[in-house]
Amino acid sequence: MPAITVKSCGKPTGIDTTTSAGTGIGIDTTTGAGTGIGIDTTTGAGTGTPFDTRIHVSPGSNLLDVLQSHNFEIYAPCGGEGTCGKCLVGIRDRRQADQSQVTSCRYTVDSDIDIYLPDTAETDVLVSQYERLRELPPDPGVGVATGYAATAEDDTATEDDTATGTRPATEAGAPSTLSLHPATPIGAAIDLGTTTIVAHLADLRNGSLIGTRTARNPQTAFGADVIARIHHCMTAENGLGTLRSLVNSTIRRLISKSAEGHGLRASDVVRVTVAGNATMLHILLGEHPESLAFAPFKPVFTGRKKLRAAGLGLGVHPGAKVHILPSFSAYVGADVVAGLAALDPEATPENYLFVDVGTNGEIALVTPDRILCCATAAGPAFEGANLSCGMEAAAGAISRYRGPGDFQTIANMPPVGICGSGLVDIVASLLRRGVIRKDGFMAEPAVIVPATGSSESESGVGSESGIEPKSGIRPSQGFAAQSESRSGSAWGTDPNILLTPGDVREVQLAKSAIAAGVALLLRHTEIGLADIGAVYLAGGLGNYLQPRSAVEIGLFTRDLEGRIIPVGNTSASGALLALKSEQFGACLDEILSRMELFELAAHPEFPDAFAANMAFPDS
Repeated sequence: MPAITVKSCGKPTGIDTTTSAGTGIGIDTTTGAGTGIGIDTTTGAGTGTPFDTRIHVSPGSNLLDVLQSHNFEIYAPCGGEGTCGKCLVGIRDRRQADQSQVTSCRYTVDSDIDIYLPDTAETDVLVSQYERLRELPPDPGVGVATGYAATAEDDTATEDDTATGTRPATEAGAPSTLSLHPATPIGAAIDLGTTTIVAHLADLRNGSLIGTRTARNPQTAFGADVIARIHHCMTAENGLGTLRSLVNSTIRRLISKSAEGHGLRASDVVRVTVAGNATMLHILLGEHPESLAFAPFKPVFTGRKKLRAAGLGLGVHPGAKVHILPSFSAYVGADVVAGLAALDPEATPENYLFVDVGTNGEIALVTPDRILCCATAAGPAFEGANLSCGMEAAAGAISRYRGPGDFQTIANMPPVGICGSGLVDIVASLLRRGVIRKDGFMAEPAVIVPATGSSESESGVGSESGIEPKSGIRPSQGFAAQSESRSGSAWGTDPNILLTPGDVREVQLAKSAIAAGVALLLRHTEIGLADIGAVYLAGGLGNYLQPRSAVEIGLFTRDLEGRIIPVGNTSASGALLALKSEQFGACLDEILSRMELFELAAHPEFPDAFAANMAFPDS
């Protein structure tokens, strides 16, 4: 009989548990037949420690039914019909090493698994997405619905509606029956980020989300931002080919693992949609991105593209069509266009800000008449890169931090590093305690979580001492390149999870770029803060960021604190909408028709605005 171990930060409602003092061992409780036998509950002492519940279930049980029957609160606004994609949980099959994310209403339990429930903050984002993101009926296109794809002779043909393409578009071949008709036609929606790649799988018959997987973009080994990637393409032998091969193989692996985890095959994927910034999309398609780095910053293409999957090496059905979503400019890419189009216009105020706090720092000021857009070089700090102990928003990343010993990690796993939202919380906490000064000065590194066996902070920062070490933990240094201040320093091999003076400087640079961009956009349009109805915070950081912390570090002005609304990864949401419904194309077109570019880097006031926002605000 399979067993699932549910890991969460709070106990399920309706289940009584008793812990023995000092041991953290709980008593066993038994439920009636038919609901899963012998619930074994164990709690651990200390804030942020998971509450574990072991439940034995019958083979073939539906995961959502099991969780709900045992009083775990799972957000499922569609009632488990598989259409909303919000009943997400993390899952680790004990036969495999990695963790994935699945929609619990679509998952059948047939082996021992660990389940990681979303915390309250993550659930709040799911609710916010459901309330504010657009919903469209399933309409993947006639070709998909009837099992059609391009002809075998059409290996290189593409459809391109760009006005800036340097090569003439060719006409796609007439559809023909797939040589291997999948029993369950599925699609893949890809968010190709500079730092992180996200892959959603969906059932194209009804639009339901099957599962989600994420991975670090392996191109980060060649630079944290798009300029470094472009430079590598320009200077390294076969630089473009290397970066393209890395990202294509990662997408192929994500699709394959996600499909296999649900008893499907990657060859069942007959439709793929991709959103991302212009540089990432150019590299994906093998287009040299050099023109994006020099004035007049003219992309090879900006419009939507449709091409056959056989030439991309994604491991999907060779006749599948890959749809590249449209960008607006060199630095306002398809990730922003898709994200804006994903917002439900009926649920948004008249004037609002859309901020994707990623490496490229895209900002849009949306009014009834136009959408004014800019991009600012925020750097990768808010995505966990270029930090001494930074990592992507993955299991074990410190995502929330309230003070010494009071923190939370993604999936409630032992802490291994710091992601963007945790970084913002930590800096805000240290500012409140005076460890970091307003000008950003910090005398020495602060130990956030000591390594195994440590009882004192080696940095001597008393306000961060006394954190209970987690048994068996030896934190890694994350995936990011080390910051300059870390290299060659006394703490270069420190096993503790640290925040260094160099990390603080990275935060100052990132938040100053965003704050300056927002200030100049508002000044240019003569729209006051009082006229802004909402600030929609997009990107991976938007899943976990606490608005109060964002205000305390000066990412946003205090006047906006009550209007900051996290909407999560809207680029991935837009790619998923484009996958499920061809009607989303009209939504993209409507957004593009209103977009205007605000050249922030060339603005004469930007250097002064950037410098003015470097300091942290008064408490």
